[in-house]
Amino acid sequence: MAAGAARRRAAHRARHRATGNNYLNSVLPALTTWSGRYHHPREVTRDDVLAVLATVHGAQRSNTIVALRSLVAFCKRNGTVFRNPTGRIKVGEHGYSVIQPLRPGEVGEAVAAATTPAARLVLALAVTTGRVKASSISMISSACFSWSLLGIGG
Repeated sequence: MAAGAARRRAAHRARHRATGNNYLNSVLPALTTWSGRYHHPREVTRDDVLAVLATVHGAQRSNTIVALRSLVAFCKRNGTVFRNPTGRIKVGEHGYSVIQPLRPGEVGEAVAAATTPAARLVLALAVTTGRVKASSISMISSACFSWSLLGIGG
C-alpha cells in the first residue's frame, strides 16, 4: 500500500521546479485579485476565471488556463475546493498570422536593423524563400550583403 501511495504522490509532482514557478507567475495576478475579494478558494466561480482569461491573449492565455487547471486539481485532491471553476473552458487555438512580403520601405528598415550575423542570416533567408519582393533584392545586395558578412564561407 505504501508503495502505491508514494507512486501516486510522485505522479502529481511537477517534472521540473521551473514548471511550478511558471504556473505561479501566470496565475499570481488572478490569485491576488481573488484573495482581496474572497475569503476562501471555494468562492471563485467560472465567471471569475473567464474574466481573468479575457485580460490575456495567445500563449499567455494558454499558460494561465493550464496553470489554473493544475492549481484547481491540486486543491481538489487536498479537499480545498469541491468543484472545478476551470472545467469546460477551452484553451483555444493559437492563431498564427499570415507572413506578408516586405514592402520596399520595410526592406530598407530591415537592412538597417540587421546588424548581427544572425539577423543578416534571417534577412538572407527571407530573400531566398520569397518573403522579400524580387525588386528589393538589389537593395539588400547593395547594402553589402555577402556571405562573408554573414560569417559563412570566409
